[in-house]
Formats: sequence, C-alpha cells, structure tokens
Amino acid sequence: MAKKQATTKKQKPDYLGRAKKEINEFIEELVRAGKVTKNEGEKYLKRFWKETEDEREFLREKLEKTARDIKKKIDVPTREEFEELKKRVEVLEKHHK
Repeated sequence: MAKKQATTKKQKPDYLGRAKKEINEFIEELVRAGKVTKNEGEKYLKRFWKETEDEREFLREKLEKTARDIKKKIDVPTREEFEELKKRVEVLEKHHK
C-alpha cells in the first residue's frame, strides 16, 4: 500500500509577528511599572517600527545592488536581454524551416 504524501507546505516562522508581540508586551510592562507613560511607550514603538522599516528598505536596496553587481561580474544576461535573444532565435528558426 502506497503512502500518501503530505500536500501542505511547511510554513515559515513568523519572526516579525513574534517580535512585534514581544516588543509590545515589553513596552506594556514598562508602562505598568511606571517607567514610561503610555504616550512615551507608543512613541517608542512608532520610532522602533519606523527604524525597522528604514533598515529593511536599506538592506533590500543593498541586496539588489549586490545581485546586480554579481550578475555583471559573471556576465549573466538580464531578463530583457534573454527575452530579446529568445525572440531572435524564434525568428531565425522560422526562416530556416
């Protein structure tokens, strides 16, 4: 009897969601302990998420630039160059049949 293979994909861990929850809980603890006001806590959270988003954008741009630089160094054609060559080959194949 053949075993049935699982059809569900392995889910990625939700690190960002988990971090957000833990950070919110930490700020709430500080507010409850009287170390910061609720308003200050909200400001800290807002600033933290803004800086996190800025850092993520910076890393995305840096990764894209690095990928482009690597492609140039190893002389890999761009998608556009590949598609153009593909069209030229198709035209040549049609004319030689």
